[in-house]
Amino acid sequence: MMELGPMVQAVRGATIVAPRRTRWGDALRVHNGQFARWDQCEGQDGGVVLNRDGMFVLPGFIDLHVHFDEPGRTDWEGVENGSLKSVLGGVTTVVDMPIDSDPPTIAARDVAEKCEIFLAKSFSNFAVLAGAVPGRLAEMREAALAGAAGFKGFLCDSGWDDFPPLDGESLQEALLNASRIGLRLALHAEDQSQFVSDQIGDLGRPVSSEVSAVSTILTLAGELGAKVHLVHLSTPEAVRMVNNSPLATSETCPHYFSSDEVLVRFELNDVVVSPPVRSSSLRNELRELVQNGWLDAVGSDHSPGPPNSDSFSGQWRGAQGAGKTMLALLDEFDSPELVADYTASAASVYGFTGSGEISVGGQADFVVAERSDNGLWRIVDVVVGGRLVVKDSTVIGRPVVRNAFSRTI
Repeated sequence: MMELGPMVQAVRGATIVAPRRTRWGDALRVHNGQFARWDQCEGQDGGVVLNRDGMFVLPGFIDLHVHFDEPGRTDWEGVENGSLKSVLGGVTTVVDMPIDSDPPTIAARDVAEKCEIFLAKSFSNFAVLAGAVPGRLAEMREAALAGAAGFKGFLCDSGWDDFPPLDGESLQEALLNASRIGLRLALHAEDQSQFVSDQIGDLGRPVSSEVSAVSTILTLAGELGAKVHLVHLSTPEAVRMVNNSPLATSETCPHYFSSDEVLVRFELNDVVVSPPVRSSSLRNELRELVQNGWLDAVGSDHSPGPPNSDSFSGQWRGAQGAGKTMLALLDEFDSPELVADYTASAASVYGFTGSGEISVGGQADFVVAERSDNGLWRIVDVVVGGRLVVKDSTVIGRPVVRNAFSRTI
């Protein structure tokens, strides 16, 4: 097994980026795995000093939506490989979805097992969502006690028989349970009754299916006082609806809004996903909303297919997005401040304390990035918990990872 990465003592010569502004001058200090003031580090010996003139230090990116398929389907990918791809792209915290692993993460024992896997294998910090499915909603509280940061449910067929969708009655029950527990319910928002055909794409799953599902969710959440997170939104109208709700947060993905050039660069063009990628005009409109800060998070929805996808029943739906989101945002908008904004707001969705921002006392999870002469960005260094994991774009050691969700239920 790869050894632990060395501890970092300081970064010099770089511009330190915080949400909406550059907070510090050209130097950053780390002490005992946390961001520190210079006077806290007097007399400190040891640790790596990174001289990064002209580069940018950003908070480590938080990807709120990955499927790493472990336990049960490590031949598809697994936590180690998925988190390695993520950390190379500047992601220091991932939130793993409850479907695609076998068994799905629903019971308390499933949550505990998945947390143990991440602690043993991951290159990034993590949080785990537990499934909210009909017939097993009574298990939500125990799953939260086992360490789940929130819950995940579907309003349409998930593609797995062991993860059925929430109907009207079970959706209300799931929202009530989440509200009583005090955690957020993430929802895949597509109204299956609005589907036109069995086609996976835009013609089969129209804009109205997402708008209808979001409307239903927001109405019930308002009535029941439940916090919800609307994942991978594909339509500007849905984003605007969520933005007007005090109980709801929103997320989209690069494949729903990026320019053609960026999609091709990151091999996200022609992805088959649900909800589908919309028309060019809607993508452009959604891009403006992302640029203007209308959303709470931009996640990858990374979902690797089976190793022999041709033999899989039906067409696999999923984007190979691990480690691409931070760079896609930087290349699309050329604004490290915007990326810092989305990192900070993503941390607040599930209440990750000490994460998402470069501030004294916070966890030293950060990225050194460089804008190349051709205008494109690259990840140079990645530090997780004060340990240098990626140096000069190469993995050199492992971090000591943590569950980013630490609140006691």
